[in-house]
Amino acid sequence: MKISYPNNGRKLKQLITWLLKSWLVQEVQRINYIKSYVLVDNKIKAEEIKLIELFHKPEQQEKIEKMISKTWPEAKIV
Repeated sequence: MKISYPNNGRKLKQLITWLLKSWLVQEVQRINYIKSYVLVDNKIKAEEIKLIELFHKPEQQEKIEKMISKTWPEAKIV
């Protein structure tokens, strides 16, 4: 499972720590500074995001998705 997250290092570290300490995932890999481009009001808006990949058991997928959407609304499951 992959998650994109805004470029906020402290909150991202809290998310990663929460995932690992909850025992929902076995490993988290973080990829730094992905460029994201979106067309807003006919102008291109660029921002840097971080991408994290979660390694977990298949039966944990639904539980992880629910917890992330409830606790970390700024995270987007990709």
